[in-house]
Amino acid sequence: MKEVYYVKKEVFFKKSRIPVRIMATESMMYEEIADIMITTIKENNELGKNTTIICPVGPIGQYPIFAEMVISKDLYDTEL
Repeated sequence: MKEVYYVKKEVFFKKSRIPVRIMATESMMYEEIADIMITTIKENNELGKNTTIICPVGPIGQYPIFAEMVISKDLYDTEL
């Protein structure tokens, strides 16, 4: 990934206003994002609720993983 800005990790953690976790690899981050999306859909399905997820244009590495999970877990509506 291209480094646009740099800050020492100690400063970053100290100044962050939101919880921050460092993932070992970029692909692990995408896997977790996709898993969070799947968990949200499953929980809402169990409650009979629709799910709305805003999908930003970047990062996008989680989308192929997410699509595979949706298909493998049979979470799609075949009538769409």
